Amino acid sequence: MKEYIKYLPEFLKDFKEITCIDKVENQVLNDEWQRFHNIEQNQWIKTADDEGLKRYEKMLGLSGGGNSLDIRRSSVLIKYNNNFIYTYYMFKNYLSNICGEGNYDFEVDYNEYTVYIKLGLNVKFLYNTVESHARFIIPANMVINIKLKFNKHTTLTKMTHSNLSAYTHDTIRNTELK
Repeated sequence: MKEYIKYLPEFLKDFKEITCIDKVENQVLNDEWQRFHNIEQNQWIKTADDEGLKRYEKMLGLSGGGNSLDIRRSSVLIKYNNNFIYTYYMFKNYLSNICGEGNYDFEVDYNEYTVYIKLGLNVKFLYNTVESHARFIIPANMVINIKLKFNKHTTLTKMTHSNLSAYTHDTIRNTELK
C-alpha cells in the first residue's frame, strides 16, 4: 500500500490540512494500484477475472453464458490453444492442459482409425467443448469416441451400505466418489 504522506517533506506532515489530503489521496492511490493489479491479472487467461474473460470471449467469438469463471476460463483456454498440427503427443498435451493430468484417458487404435477419449466425472462439464475441438483437431479419417468415466462397481465395493445410503443412484453414477 502506497501512502501519500511518505513522499512529503517532514515539515509538511504535521499540518492538519495535509493529513486530511493524505486520507483522500491514499484512497485514490489504493484504487489506482488495485486497477493496475486487475489489469495485470487480466493479461493472462489463468488469472483473469470476469472482465478479463469477457474480453477474451469477445476476441475468440465465445459466449460465456451463465457459467462459472472456471468453466469460462477452460473454454477460453481450449479455444486459444487449438491451433496446432495433430500428433499423438501434442493432442495428449492438449488434453492435459484442458482437463488436467489424470482426469482423462486417451488411446488411439491405429488399426481401426479410432481415437478413444474418456473424461473423468470432475471434468464432465468440458465434454461438449472437447468433443467439438477434437473433431476440429483430429484428422477427418479418424473416428472419435468420447465417453465419460462413470463410477464402476469396483469403486463402490470399498464402501459400506450405510455410506452409500447417503447418495441417490444418480449421484453415485454421476459424481466422482473417492
